[in-house]
Amino acid sequence: MRLGILFALFIINSALCCAQQRDSIVLSQVTVYGIPEDRFLVGSSYQSLDSTIQQNRASQHLGEILSIDFPIYFRNYGNGMSSGINLRGTSPAHTAVLWNGLNINSFSLGQADFSILPVTATDEVSVHSGGGSARFGSGAIGGTVLLNSTFDDDPVLDLTLESGSFGKYFSSIQGAWQRKKWSFISRAYHQQCDNDFRKLSNGERQQHAAYQQGGFLQDIRFQIDNAKQIEWHYWYHKSDREIQQNSTGVNASDEQQDENHRLSMQYKSNGRYGSLQASLGYVHDDLVFNGEHGVVERFSGDIRYQRELPYDVFMEVGTSLTRVVGKLDAYEDNITEDRYDVYASFLKDFSDRLSISINLRQPAVKGFDAPFLPYVGASYRVIDKTRMQLSLLANASRNYRIPTLNDRYWPRVGNVNLLPEKSNAAEFGFKWQRNFLSFQQTAFAQVVDQLVKWRPRQVQGGREEWYPENVMQVEIKGLESRIAWSQKMGSSKISVMGNYQFVKSITSKAPLDNAYVIGKQLMYTPKHIAGLNVQLTYKKYFLTQSLQYNSRRATDTADTEMYALDPFAVHNISVGGAFDLGRHVLGVTFSVLNVHNQEYTLYERRALPGRHYNFQLNYKLNHKAE
Repeated sequence: MRLGILFALFIINSALCCAQQRDSIVLSQVTVYGIPEDRFLVGSSYQSLDSTIQQNRASQHLGEILSIDFPIYFRNYGNGMSSGINLRGTSPAHTAVLWNGLNINSFSLGQADFSILPVTATDEVSVHSGGGSARFGSGAIGGTVLLNSTFDDDPVLDLTLESGSFGKYFSSIQGAWQRKKWSFISRAYHQQCDNDFRKLSNGERQQHAAYQQGGFLQDIRFQIDNAKQIEWHYWYHKSDREIQQNSTGVNASDEQQDENHRLSMQYKSNGRYGSLQASLGYVHDDLVFNGEHGVVERFSGDIRYQRELPYDVFMEVGTSLTRVVGKLDAYEDNITEDRYDVYASFLKDFSDRLSISINLRQPAVKGFDAPFLPYVGASYRVIDKTRMQLSLLANASRNYRIPTLNDRYWPRVGNVNLLPEKSNAAEFGFKWQRNFLSFQQTAFAQVVDQLVKWRPRQVQGGREEWYPENVMQVEIKGLESRIAWSQKMGSSKISVMGNYQFVKSITSKAPLDNAYVIGKQLMYTPKHIAGLNVQLTYKKYFLTQSLQYNSRRATDTADTEMYALDPFAVHNISVGGAFDLGRHVLGVTFSVLNVHNQEYTLYERRALPGRHYNFQLNYKLNHKAE
């Protein structure tokens, strides 16, 4: 009911926006002095998601999209079910997810569920791989996923409809409007799926796996003058799903509902003395599992200042405060926690060839001895010619993660004396580019100490009880490669992008009674990940193909061969085109997913569909004809 009201309000607002389009004006150019996020992360891997992939797969969640464009493995508990990221050999709790500067990881579970982060809800998606706690705070051990909203007011109206196998339906609508100093972008989306695919293992229909989700986003910007502005970003999301049962019939009746409110407000000022940004944020997460509520709220404030110092040194200093309130039915009392951070970043371009950045952060959390977090990165351009460039990249960092609320406050077993997880990370590589061909190679290593692990113990009556401890150390070593090539031939263009990752993520220290895990690859961490994406375009028509490969994955801590998940390769094809009618653009895309009907799983005993299909129809109304 609530979502229906939001849709109605959105449609009314869009109609008014289009009706008043003549009153819109083009603002004078805004001078921005702020330094892009990646410039303070010199020497690291910072990549943005291909916008074409986002557009052509609007109904998919971010986990499905990122696994196409990056060598990243996701633990999907079934089709449309919870999805956790494994970035560079770390667990899902070791990747921070930021939306417009707000950390939206679950503070009770410690990770983000990518299945409820639809790609249509964000404009820009970037991935920083490797340690980044000095820049992004707690949890950024394996990397950081950044989601940002923009104010591109073209098109005026964007409508997408999709229909797919297993009763899947998706719709989204977006409208943009500008009047004098105000800019508005509204969008809403809804998806539902019976998810009753036929399992390739036995031919039976999947039962109890239906899901639906929807949401509404509102972005508002007020341009005070050409150097000052205020932005508001609001995101409401609600999902309801039957938990897909595993092959043994366990959790045959489990259900989960998620409801999320996210609000970010930002004031930005750019002047001759530097750039000032002040932000306020609020996140309300309500997870209901089999009727039991888990509500976590966070209130945050952040202020940062950038300016250029003598000798061409760029500086940013800032401080942030976050209050976390846990209101879980499982907890005996409400939990309140305050987190403070003071940070500083510096960037120096010594020449056109050499750049160095330094990030420093000192967090403070009640009850913890939070470590000082430095990051040092460097980039040196060895060859700098018109047709060819070669750069060397390197960085080193210290990172940390605060144990989750569940780790510390779960009834009877939670341990408030847990230590924060810490890591030391380093990487080295090069980036080579010649004309339309580029290649990047990175070697990385990391040691994670004081890793929190839930372990069983015998209690009174012979019953087994699980509890958390800082008992493990993990060593991670790996290689990452990325290649891209494109070539135009008249009205045609071919683009090829490939990626590969080798990672050895093993337990190096463990308690004596758990010593058998030492030297074993971590669960659900493939040693080899590879992807290949090829796109052919001719005028307004396109054909894309993607191939994803993952090697075997352990499903137990002893890495037992007989229980491991088999390697797999999944092939997807999409074909489509766009038809221009002045200001109107109609796009059509047809996709075949899992072309070769490959039987595979991303999590033990959780079936995934065989070959299936998706049809997308997209309509855009632009300000001007292209």
